[in-house]
Amino acid sequence: MGDVQVDFIKNDETCFIILLYVNTMNSKITSFKSIDDLNDPEIYRKVTRVFIYPSYLPTFPSELSDFFPNLEYIEIYNAEMKTICSKDLKGFTKLKKLRLDFNKISYLPGNLFEFTPKISQISFANNKITKIGPQIFDKLENLIKFDLRGNPNISYKYNKGVQDLNALKFLIQEQCKLIISLKDMAKEVLKLNMNDEVRMITHHLGIFDMDDNRKTKFVKCYY
Repeated sequence: MGDVQVDFIKNDETCFIILLYVNTMNSKITSFKSIDDLNDPEIYRKVTRVFIYPSYLPTFPSELSDFFPNLEYIEIYNAEMKTICSKDLKGFTKLKKLRLDFNKISYLPGNLFEFTPKISQISFANNKITKIGPQIFDKLENLIKFDLRGNPNISYKYNKGVQDLNALKFLIQEQCKLIISLKDMAKEVLKLNMNDEVRMITHHLGIFDMDDNRKTKFVKCYY
């Protein structure tokens, strides 16, 4: 894919970019084009917010952190995203707000936020979430909002000071608990006639790897 055209907006108080119609099915983002001069490294460091709207991003574009190391707010809306894991967020140590609404994410791993200690507002509204790792709150010491409305097994929005976090934890335990491990899930996936998209997603999660002959082999799994 290479270059991505962006709308770059800045003023005295904020600096952010808007990405439209991004497609990372076949390759990663390698650079950005804009009517503004993006050759100045200071501009990249000043960007604190990124908004990505109708696009095709089956996996989270973690390479954004290579360009924008100081992101505090990421919003990816209606992008067909199917999976996210902790390594995707590893480069966003200053992240405070993550909004991935209207995607197709079905599973949230328990260690998802282990590399984002400052995150306080999270939204996965209107996804396909059925399973959530029980340790997902272990690193969320600054949590203010957690929106899970409009998902198959859970529809609840937590607001600190209004709702009880224990109520959300109880709902997750009762309605979104992991029935099988990812290892067992991987065995089921191996039975499928895996297309390129499924192969890419399982490789992204670290469950499988692909050799030079495009054969899929089991690598590892996380509960």
